[in-house]
Amino acid sequence: MNRSLCPEPESDNLRWPDLLASIYPIVEEVVRFVAHRHRLSPDDATELGSLVRYKLVEDDYHVLRSFQNRSSLKTYLTTVVSRVWLDWQVTRRGKWRPSVAAKRLGDTAVRLEQLLVRDRLTFPEACETLRQNIGVRASSTQLDHLRASLRFRPRPVMCSLEEVDQSQCVAIQPPASDSSISLASRRALHQAMAKLPATERRLLTLRFVQGWTVSRIARHLGLDQKATYRQFTRIYRTLRASIEPRRSSPESQDGGSDTHTRSGHLKLRVSEGS
Repeated sequence: MNRSLCPEPESDNLRWPDLLASIYPIVEEVVRFVAHRHRLSPDDATELGSLVRYKLVEDDYHVLRSFQNRSSLKTYLTTVVSRVWLDWQVTRRGKWRPSVAAKRLGDTAVRLEQLLVRDRLTFPEACETLRQNIGVRASSTQLDHLRASLRFRPRPVMCSLEEVDQSQCVAIQPPASDSSISLASRRALHQAMAKLPATERRLLTLRFVQGWTVSRIARHLGLDQKATYRQFTRIYRTLRASIEPRRSSPESQDGGSDTHTRSGHLKLRVSEGS
């Protein structure tokens, strides 16, 4: 086993963090490589990096302890990061198996179906990935004919509401009567926000003024993502409780001209000094 990755027992607790710090540039390089190979967005690449860093320190640095010098450290880390990415995909989208039609058409058809169905790439992106990462020499026309021979079935995917295109979801569209907010309700909203702690006003600023997703806010502030979702839920509940009593008042009927809406949805305007 590689001695550089096998500290003496008495110095274990001191050397493993130092070792991880020393190889961190290699870890970052490998994460960028895997993210580029799978055409991840900047946010997804950041999320992958966070998962990898957690994996490396999990179970008392088990991943580093398991390195047996059978390959270069960079090759070993590439395998580790790739498996983290695969586990992440399974968690987000479930396990994927090639269809019978894809297997019958060959390896290229299987990889094409994988990119289109499991990884949800567009057809041009899938073609480029096949050429760059796998060395497929087929033309776009040939790959298009291959795609036409495959039968794609929609797969249910669990995701947060942050990732949903609400314009395509009739079930979560607000009623027409809720597309505006009265002047009295807006005043009640601002009064309720003024009573919030500064930290919660900061969250609202990042979410509605800066337009950040909840996951990005959690990463930026070093918060637990699930806890951040729950905190936003509590904030929304507090604000809703302040607005609802005003919505049935007579004044709510003449406030339609004093609203800020976009695509039928209310866009809250908040500031840290509210």
